[in-house]
Amino acid sequence: MPKLLLLLCLCVSTFAASDRYILLSTFTAFHANGTLDLSSIAQQAAVGAQMGNNFAMVNSGTGQVDQLTVAERKAIAAEWVKHGHKHNLYVCIQIGALALQDSQELARHAKAIGADGLMFRPPRGLRFDGVDNLMTYLQAVTKDNDMDFFYYYEEPEATNGDSHHHTKSFKMIDIAEAALGQKKLPTLKGYKIRDAADTEDFLQVINYMGGVLKKGCIWGTSPRFTQVGLGGASVAAHYFMLGNIVSSQVAHAKKGDVATASQLELLMNKANGIMRAYGHHSNAWKVAAKAYGLTLGPARLPGKTLTVAEEKKLMEELNAMNFFNVTKTA
Repeated sequence: MPKLLLLLCLCVSTFAASDRYILLSTFTAFHANGTLDLSSIAQQAAVGAQMGNNFAMVNSGTGQVDQLTVAERKAIAAEWVKHGHKHNLYVCIQIGALALQDSQELARHAKAIGADGLMFRPPRGLRFDGVDNLMTYLQAVTKDNDMDFFYYYEEPEATNGDSHHHTKSFKMIDIAEAALGQKKLPTLKGYKIRDAADTEDFLQVINYMGGVLKKGCIWGTSPRFTQVGLGGASVAAHYFMLGNIVSSQVAHAKKGDVATASQLELLMNKANGIMRAYGHHSNAWKVAAKAYGLTLGPARLPGKTLTVAEEKKLMEELNAMNFFNVTKTA
């Protein structure tokens, strides 16, 4: 058994099986002229639930949030709460923005429409010089907002780090201890851990969050879904069509069938590699969504929209690896 898998098998965690969330990161659909198309959200929610997901993260990177106005983000959030709840999805609204006032406005709106939780993803250009600075900022973001869930999306650049060399001025465990141990952000329930290269920090966070919280969620990033699930944490499927694979993967790992879990992980990583070859991977995933009956339109500029020839080649590559059959039956 790989060393990291063994370490995570030995992790002590209080997460119950019923507390595990399989997350889908939502797409934003656009009309051919680049305007917002809200009509696909009802179907996205239905298909997402059908594919084994039970948690929707709205208005994050997959949804081209940096190309959306505050008004558009509100409209998208309201539709996801409406349709997500019909399919028993927890709906978490990502409220990160360059302007503090915009984040506060989005947080108030999320509470008003009945969202289940908030997530903060630091946008490009927003940096914090230490954990105390970050805590002060997040306290201001959630001022007068008592929503039960608050998740932090790790962006190494926001901690004055270098995502290519995996260096950070402070670590995720520092955030957990400040938020929960020092009670500076007691509503913190978990992370989207984007950079899992720092294994020590990764394991410390899983142990700490599992020990402090009776119920919670930590999201791991591919290629560590198997390890995250073994550690007792919740996992992120990233895209709605991966929900069944992730759920099956974690189930196999928990039974000790690490070989099958690893095979499913390799399948996801291979699909991700194919997507990245076509530019921004979330736009390529939009093309793949057509196989599940969804039409999500083009990317909004400056995002790249695939040509007809590229779409055909992409679908041929995914079909050649039996991707669609596996995602629907895993």
